[in-house]
Amino acid sequence: MKKVIFFIIALIVLGIGLAACENGGVNSKTRALITEPTLTEMEINAWPMSPEPTLVPIYRGRWEDDGTIQLFSTDPNIQGMAIEGFVFEEGYECKLIVKESSYKNPPTDFRNQWYELVKVVSKTKVE
Repeated sequence: MKKVIFFIIALIVLGIGLAACENGGVNSKTRALITEPTLTEMEINAWPMSPEPTLVPIYRGRWEDDGTIQLFSTDPNIQGMAIEGFVFEEGYECKLIVKESSYKNPPTDFRNQWYELVKVVSKTKVE
């Protein structure tokens, strides 16, 4: 009888623990983004402990829902600044559907957001 009670309590505790970790502690939402057609470079500290800034190729995007501008890198190694699955082509304006994710309780040593391409809605050549 004690084993049965212990087993039931263990299942309850396990269930509560799994519910607390719902979706890995991640917030995600899908947003529309319009990319600008030009590429530029910007100096950033790629890692918190970088001895010197690094020149990184970047492009700008404007979130369609609130109009804010976001910088993105073409370098997938720059944490939190690349859109996974999207290849930027200079001279084209693209409308993308992007999944934006962030940790509910982020670690302090890196960027909290990351982006994933869901769909390319349009791609227009800009002269």
